[in-house]
Amino acid sequence: MVDIKTIIRDFMRARSLQEFINMRYKDETKLILDRHDLGAIVTKSGAMFHPTQMINNALHISREIDMSDIRPTDIVVDIGACIGGFAIPAAMIARHVYAVEPLYTDELQKNIVLNSLENKITVIEAGLGFGDALTVTYGTRKKNIKTMTLRELIDIGGCNFLKCDCEGAEWAIYPEDLKGVRRIELEIHRGRQSILPENPDLLTWIESNYKVRKIEKEGGDDGAYWHCFEQ
Repeated sequence: MVDIKTIIRDFMRARSLQEFINMRYKDETKLILDRHDLGAIVTKSGAMFHPTQMINNALHISREIDMSDIRPTDIVVDIGACIGGFAIPAAMIARHVYAVEPLYTDELQKNIVLNSLENKITVIEAGLGFGDALTVTYGTRKKNIKTMTLRELIDIGGCNFLKCDCEGAEWAIYPEDLKGVRRIELEIHRGRQSILPENPDLLTWIESNYKVRKIEKEGGDDGAYWHCFEQ
């Protein structure tokens, strides 16, 4: 049951609307206001986001992805950057971030500018794949995109820390292309959740070369989050 008196008391004590939201909801995946009423959403990391249709994607990243050991010297490759939920807070720590995103590049660029990170994030308008063209659908968007292999993406600027959430395109990764990558944050998609057939050899190679902490998805989805660390 909602305690209205407590909510009003907390609101009166807060110095700003953002402080009230942070105080009432430690879980940043919950919004209590219509996104159209806000100029920007500020997360606990200090990252700011325009309140677009995909704002919940950015807020969920803080729960799903472990970025606690990103180093100031790291080159980060973020595959499936969406509107910057991972790329932006990562760029506040790392040396540089390459944000790979085929559908939401306009929103991503606006959030990069909002955070004054134009010199620390390079947007690559492409998807992960085998180098061919691919038609992808996510939410209400559908687009014919170009794809790049992981090796092509890494060759642009290197990679110490890889985050990959790309709706099943992770199965296009060749294990040998992961050599030299210190940390991997990988969302595994299976069955109907995946746009490509599964490649069990990829997972076998990762488990042989990294210490892996697996977290199954909530809600019965076919998939898991793999947090992969140096052995």
